[in-house]
Amino acid sequence: MAIVLSTNALTTLETVKMQLEIELEETIYDERLKFAINIKSDFLATECNRVFGKATYTETYQGTGTNKLTLKKYPLVSITSITDANGNITLPTNCTIDNSSSIIDSTVIWDMGNNYTVVYVAGYVLPKDDIELDPRTLPYDLESACIELVAVAYQMRGSEHLKQEYIGPLRSFYIEQIPFTVQEVIDDYRDRGFV
Repeated sequence: MAIVLSTNALTTLETVKMQLEIELEETIYDERLKFAINIKSDFLATECNRVFGKATYTETYQGTGTNKLTLKKYPLVSITSITDANGNITLPTNCTIDNSSSIIDSTVIWDMGNNYTVVYVAGYVLPKDDIELDPRTLPYDLESACIELVAVAYQMRGSEHLKQEYIGPLRSFYIEQIPFTVQEVIDDYRDRGFV
């Protein structure tokens, strides 16, 4: 059965093969690489406590008593609607939106005694979803982190079960560890709020 890239895949098979210097026509490792892309993409999403792909969300927030309302998902792409508990549309026209942090800064006070339902689109366009009308927006360092993890898995193929190996008088130890550059990316993109 052919493996397909998951909806949250942070890179493409073609990009991984290019980085690993595998000819595109060489298909012997394609299924293994797609599986690794899916696993490593899931790993990064879990470690960062985030969903990276662009999606539509419907969430209810309690008013803050201030003119700021912070949405859970980011980066914010667009707001479809904001309604109060009575179903009244309260999408303020005079507001600024910080797309990177998904903060709505309004001239309206978000009443603390009221709940607001927000329908919005947030997340990145992933490389596999890149089209001319909706080009990729995923930061390249996130894609690179995924590729690096896939590359490690590819290079370790066949020795995944080994903890140590003897070759003549030499002994090699295999330590499962996240590469430093990948850990830096995880730290940069980890969502520390709304846990």
